Amino acid sequence: GYDCVLLDLNLPDASGSACVQALREAQRSVPIVVMTGLDDDRSAADALRCGAQEYLVKGHFNERALARVIGYAIERQAVLMHMDQERSKSGALLAQDSLTGLPNRYKFEQATREQLRLCARREERFALALFDLDGFRAINERYGYATGDAVLQEVAGVLARGLRAGDMVARIGGDEFAVLLADTPDFGIAQMLAQRLADGVRMLGSVRGRPLQLGLNCGVALYPEQGASVESLFLAAEAAQAQARRGARSEVRVNTAVADALVRGYARAKAP
Repeated sequence: GYDCVLLDLNLPDASGSACVQALREAQRSVPIVVMTGLDDDRSAADALRCGAQEYLVKGHFNERALARVIGYAIERQAVLMHMDQERSKSGALLAQDSLTGLPNRYKFEQATREQLRLCARREERFALALFDLDGFRAINERYGYATGDAVLQEVAGVLARGLRAGDMVARIGGDEFAVLLADTPDFGIAQMLAQRLADGVRMLGSVRGRPLQLGLNCGVALYPEQGASVESLFLAAEAAQAQARRGARSEVRVNTAVADALVRGYARAKAP
């Protein structure tokens, strides 16, 4: 490894600020100090914009000044790297549900938008499934919120373990979870995958020694039949989920053409 790069921008193979950019892309953590001619302030400014920490004018510094500038560059780069790490940590926390460790709604919607772009290019299908817990309120009322939180953590684990490669689960609020089912070619596959997740949750007989009678209400929407945007897919899945709540415990409903009128009703109700 290197402590610092000292780069003369006037050398034939330096390529001016483009060389600074190439060095920065190759090794982001190493500070760069550039040297320019007396009348070449523009090159120095360009180099600083491309990621150099300091610059020197050739013929106008001694050994002591050089050592001082290199020291400043190393310190400044260390501060910048620390700030980047803190921003990365903050970004990870903002995209994560603090209770379950799952992605939150913001992260899930980002992933769904990316899946939409991918499937549009490849002309493929995927499904969006929404789950809420049937019987969760009774658990909070009977055993308290600490047990309720433990149940949410257990459910999150069951859902995460039931996913295939490429799928994603998120907690989007309260006792609500969302699942992105990648590579889902038709309604039958979507319903089978969602039912398998719901059955896994239903098998949870107890948490912390407390007996459970827990199920999931699930609504599923398929891209592109039920929507070509994150908002329309959520709307279609919510409509199917509303039908599931009126059915049997742990029922999974797939939004097909039968639910289109209900979707339109939801859209009118949510319109400003």
